[in-house]
Amino acid sequence: VKALLEKTDVKIVVKNYPLSSSCNNGVSSVVHGWACEAAKLSYCANEQGLFKEYYEIIYSIQDQIKKPADLYEILHIGPFDVEELKACADSDAASDFIKKDIAEGNRIHIEGTPTFYFQGQKVPSWRNAYLWI
Repeated sequence: VKALLEKTDVKIVVKNYPLSSSCNNGVSSVVHGWACEAAKLSYCANEQGLFKEYYEIIYSIQDQIKKPADLYEILHIGPFDVEELKACADSDAASDFIKKDIAEGNRIHIEGTPTFYFQGQKVPSWRNAYLWI
């Protein structure tokens, strides 16, 4: 994604689609046991004006995350107000926001993450850089 942003004039819109049946009725299993909490925290990080920092930290060390509590430990390495994030993640606002993203993902038949769309069309082979640049 970074290469795409550096070499093209494109706008990226991020939507949450946690791969966990505990909050997403569009998936039948729990791929990431921490995905629902991570999605709510992304909303909360954005509320703090720190979405990019959150995204970069979580994706760079996602293999170290085993359970939702690990997210909060990891977030201490960033510029976040972790207590504020915790309170926000427990809020109806965070849950409602994630539910809307999930509903949209289910409506357009998301099958995994990441999924890319370009001018309203699903990009089937997004990993092939030559399709983008």
